[in-house]
Amino acid sequence: MKPGLVGFDLDGTLIDSARGIHASIVVACESLALAPPTLSQLRQRIGPPLPHYLADLLGLPQEGRQLLLDELVGRFRTHHDHEGWRGYQLFGGVTQLLHSLESLGWELHLVTLKPRPLAEQIVAECGLAPLFQIVPVSYTHLRAHETGRNL
Repeated sequence: MKPGLVGFDLDGTLIDSARGIHASIVVACESLALAPPTLSQLRQRIGPPLPHYLADLLGLPQEGRQLLLDELVGRFRTHHDHEGWRGYQLFGGVTQLLHSLESLGWELHLVTLKPRPLAEQIVAECGLAPLFQIVPVSYTHLRAHETGRNL
């Protein structure tokens, strides 16, 4: 039987992104005089896109919440996309596993909610770029698929 293709998520599967995300949240919060969450608090929420959990994680007030959240996310992205992502760490054994799968003929795909240019930077920095086809997925598309309707 000939191998097929296998898809991997980036965050939490191939890389531990919590420290990089946390560093960028800290910068964004401090720039707006807000108390940042601890790394431990963040690890309990990390996974969905940032706007879906950050307001509750920080305990933002309802009044003006969306404006403040938009500003926080903008500042987060500015830091994260230039510097914060460099705090990511490849999980142990991932490189060997991926090379083994490739040598057996598996086609490797990276399926991620991250913007394609950022995903490409991350896998390049980890030395994994030659192994992957990158398949960016929008959160809106993902939610539409889950609910069976267009968003």
